[in-house]
Amino acid sequence: MAVIDTKVHPSWTSVSRKLITTAAYYAAFIGLGLGVAAIGPTLPDLARHTRAHLDEISFLFTAHSTGYLLGCLLAGHIYDRVRGHPVMVLMLIAMAATMFLVPLISLLWLLTLVIFLLGLSGSILDVGGNTLLVWIHQDKVGPYMNGLHAFFGVGTVIAPIVIALLVQLSGDILWAYWALALYLLPIVVWLARLPSPAHVQNRDNAPARISDYPLVALIVLLFILYVGTEFAMGGWLYSYAVAMKLADTVSAAYLTSVFWGAFTFARLLGVPISMHIRPRYILLGDFATAMLGVALILIWSG
Repeated sequence: MAVIDTKVHPSWTSVSRKLITTAAYYAAFIGLGLGVAAIGPTLPDLARHTRAHLDEISFLFTAHSTGYLLGCLLAGHIYDRVRGHPVMVLMLIAMAATMFLVPLISLLWLLTLVIFLLGLSGSILDVGGNTLLVWIHQDKVGPYMNGLHAFFGVGTVIAPIVIALLVQLSGDILWAYWALALYLLPIVVWLARLPSPAHVQNRDNAPARISDYPLVALIVLLFILYVGTEFAMGGWLYSYAVAMKLADTVSAAYLTSVFWGAFTFARLLGVPISMHIRPRYILLGDFATAMLGVALILIWSG
């Protein structure tokens, strides 16, 4: 059995230091949620800015997801070798810079590259927040991890509302993206002033044993479909509602916010549910509810 070295930097024995740093991660994950949820409600405006058709501008989702995937593959190696907070600070700066540039770009290929970089920096920040939170709280990380993902959800809920309000006031997405970018800057200063948590080392480097490869493969496939559905729905809901004349631009943005809000609420609700119901029954209920939702959308659209 692997033995975990729980020795940490003396500063991390302070409960207040742990909570302050955890709060900084929560604030950063609100920003991460803002970046993830911003593309969908602004997709038609980005198409107009680049003089692209909606089917062409949809490659932005692919670019963002590709960047996110690459960032996840790289992040583990980075945090194993470099202090965590400087990396997270750099990623926050990169996210702010890319969001500042997005509404200024009129070339589709260049916008695609910037969105790719937004996904890349966001994923490295994502992995960093999750990893460093475990290093800080170790075997007591459970509720703090739930809180981290809840604050990501807060960001996804806020983003469409901020975009709708600022587009109403200014008539363009420029200030919407700039407001989201400006939110990240105080967090850069905050996190830069905090020491990085000590790396928790695994003394036993033996590889983990997998007892059921088919089950692992099925779980991986499930997460691929789940994450793909989550981001496709969150990204296209705005354009779908407007195109089908189900909502105007403001209402469609609020509808996107409702989707992300329901997603966040259900994630939090899953914690007490999982304490009383077996996972297989939770998954069956999730699948049934999801299929019912899709069926209602298809019936409504027809």
